Amino acid sequence: MSGPVEAPVYLAHGRVRHARQTVKPHAFETSAFYIRININRLKDIPATRWFSVGGKSVFSFNPADHGDGKAKLDNPAGWLLQLLRDEGVAETPADIWLHCFPRMLGYLFNPVSFWFCHRADGSLLCIVCEVNNTFGEKHCYLLYDADKPIAEGRLWEAKKEFHVSPFFEVLGNYRFRFHHNHERGVSRVDLVGPDGVRINTSISGVFTQPDDAAWRATLFKYKWFTLGVMAKIHWHALQLWLKGVPFFTKPQPPSALTTRSDLH
Repeated sequence: MSGPVEAPVYLAHGRVRHARQTVKPHAFETSAFYIRININRLKDIPATRWFSVGGKSVFSFNPADHGDGKAKLDNPAGWLLQLLRDEGVAETPADIWLHCFPRMLGYLFNPVSFWFCHRADGSLLCIVCEVNNTFGEKHCYLLYDADKPIAEGRLWEAKKEFHVSPFFEVLGNYRFRFHHNHERGVSRVDLVGPDGVRINTSISGVFTQPDDAAWRATLFKYKWFTLGVMAKIHWHALQLWLKGVPFFTKPQPPSALTTRSDLH
């Protein structure tokens, strides 16, 4: 499993899908965009009025928006490397690609980001799924198998340990699948409980090397994207509440930052 590697940053246009399968089924799908950015090559990305690293462009990426909130340009993945060491990952990744939403006009909402950690030969060492909820809390799911690299479409499963939606208790397992090549990527995360599949989610996108025209077109197409995502979250929450879906209060976050995957 791989992705484009020539440029330090790519723009992906695609779809976000979210389908609730149990207790009052409910689904939505929307157009979306995200970036694929090489964490080891941030300094190779020139700053423009449309995109910059750590700047105040229309679109921007700031390492401090991830991890422990302390990352800087000269050490953008220190927290991630420490996480891997703490979890017993003996190898240090040679290359790290992050799939995430960028800041747009200074605003950011990143419900989930995917860190793809590669070996020197290009094979995938591990994936870290960084999840944020609307309460400002964070949790990571580490997908790692010391015995072999991550294959295309491999199923990974990890126990749900982190509160995300008030309409689901912290119960069940997440199932992860990834399909990426030089043209497009698809990341799928499903929640499975005792009653079967509870949620199907995915984010997909076609990769392009962005120029000013591409960023400008993205702004006009998604000018209300970040604020619109928040509005849609509350709108769909209202619909679920009106349907009589049970509401669960937020528990204390897990004491450990990271949950390891089971092997499949």
